[in-house]
Amino acid sequence: MLRYRNSLALLWLSWSGVLVLFLVWRLMQQDGAVAATIGWLSPHLAPTLSLVCTVVIATKASPEAEGDPALRGAFLRALIASLVYLLVITAATVSVSLTLGGAETILKPYNAVLGLLQGATAATLGVFFAKTPTKS
Repeated sequence: MLRYRNSLALLWLSWSGVLVLFLVWRLMQQDGAVAATIGWLSPHLAPTLSLVCTVVIATKASPEAEGDPALRGAFLRALIASLVYLLVITAATVSVSLTLGGAETILKPYNAVLGLLQGATAATLGVFFAKTPTKS
């Protein structure tokens, strides 16, 4: 389970880091669209990222449940939900750079989709992290 938790934490931390580096790079190049994008990105990224990091830190010393198929299934669902969510966030963030419209106009359609995806992603992560590990 520790390996699964660490994999999810690595995914969220590295992907978030790449998005932040991308926004810093864009900030050094141009306009105020980056500030609007950061303001939009924070509430979509920070809650789930903090959930993942907090659970990994808080449960670091838990016993392992090796080979539990239910745990592996929960991990795979959480991983797929995380990847889909992060891909949509990345698409939204990059679309601001690739289009000429204002950031608010470009990002607004993503809000409804990301609201639903964030709920589903948080639910799958919650189910995965709530699994009670048992020693084999």
